[in-house]
Amino acid sequence: MSVSLLCGNADKYERIKKWILSQLNDKTDKKLSLNNFIFVTGSSGIGKTHNIKEICNTLNLYVIYISTHNCGSSDELRDIMTKSITSSMIQVLTNDTKQKIIIIDEFESMMAIDKTINTTLLSILSISPS
Repeated sequence: MSVSLLCGNADKYERIKKWILSQLNDKTDKKLSLNNFIFVTGSSGIGKTHNIKEICNTLNLYVIYISTHNCGSSDELRDIMTKSITSSMIQVLTNDTKQKIIIIDEFESMMAIDKTINTTLLSILSISPS
């Protein structure tokens, strides 16, 4: 799918796609950190999540989607993030080498539920060496 076919702000989505590609092409041992984290903001309902998921599908990435539907506390965020960044036995056995991307959606809603979730995310990103 061409980025120009995505909803509005094609130039912004092209920049996001290029950033994702640069992260994928960086062959150093990547760990989850502030160096490989992008924060996308904008008004509700303008297509941010849909468009980024489309970019990820185009790039054949395994999307790990975190939102208020599966995460409502700092403990749950830490658990999901830990499980997301480790390879499962099934992936190893099936030789599934798809690269992963984590999308955290509705983060402001998560913060309304758990006021410490932002510091939890920062600690997860800070303790992981880049």
